[in-house]
Amino acid sequence: MVAVVQKIDEELNIQLEDKHFADGQEEAIHVFLHEACHAAVLNCAPWIHDLPEQEHTAVDEIMARMLEDEIAQELGMKRHSAAEHVRELSCYRLRINLQQYNHLRKKWLQIYWPNRDVAGMVQYVKKYLREEGFSGNKS
Repeated sequence: MVAVVQKIDEELNIQLEDKHFADGQEEAIHVFLHEACHAAVLNCAPWIHDLPEQEHTAVDEIMARMLEDEIAQELGMKRHSAAEHVRELSCYRLRINLQQYNHLRKKWLQIYWPNRDVAGMVQYVKKYLREEGFSGNKS
């Protein structure tokens, strides 16, 4: 990303600063982190491509956010709250409530993240969402 900014500066004879970015350069880096987490999830559990589209999207979006939070914390970056993640997930027609998201987050932090077991957590999320019926109506 630094090379991109440097190239633009060089080509246009300007000097981009944080204030020139709509949400600051950190937000651009955060978007890149999120997309890299999607790539990591798919690399660790390539079989999610075989899931029905809505289920694939749900599992992938939840897992990208779980992984994003841990990597952001390790890099000293801002993390989104669980409530913010739940709101974002609603954009994908996934009706998961805060209690359900926190349940998944607790499992991730206690069991799967310490072992860096992304594939295991993907499997757990898939099973959990199937049990919950993607509706968010069960507790």
